[in-house]
Amino acid sequence: MMQELHELISDYSVIFLDLETNGLAVNTDVLEIGALKFAPGELLSREEPVGIPFHRYVYFDGEPDRGAFGVNNLNPEILRDEGVPIRDVLSDLNSFLEEGIVGGQNVKAFDLPILHYQAARHSMPLEYAHILDTKIIARKVLFLPSYSLSAMSSHFNIAHRPTHRALDDVKATVQVFRKLIGI
Repeated sequence: MMQELHELISDYSVIFLDLETNGLAVNTDVLEIGALKFAPGELLSREEPVGIPFHRYVYFDGEPDRGAFGVNNLNPEILRDEGVPIRDVLSDLNSFLEEGIVGGQNVKAFDLPILHYQAARHSMPLEYAHILDTKIIARKVLFLPSYSLSAMSSHFNIAHRPTHRALDDVKATVQVFRKLIGI
């Protein structure tokens, strides 16, 4: 499995992404998207890769879910004042993905279904080549009581801890992924 992953990330750009949302349902509002793009092979380097960042606040003027906003600590005023309409964010994200590999923590079960729902609402496809989900990979190679990003960051003693903010969580996920594949 690891050899296949190494070959895959040698051949494609890899874009790790994370969403902050107004809830957990697939039809929830996206509030923030963060991503880091890595050139083919860059994640295999012994040196810490930097990646190209992508960050957008999404315009939101709805009713904040107290639980979600309590976790992500986003400010509704910032989303109203600095947020970009979801259609524009999805268009920018699609250009950023460039049919590369999408990676993330629980990205297959959470982030991508929400993004696909939002993209379908705006008649926009999301185009990427493959999915790398750190939670799925970890379940195949580790035995842990929890496969949350926090638990795996602690397990691997990763300095960059998740904060439930999109770009911070992406940075932690990249470090977890590199540990999972033996870098």
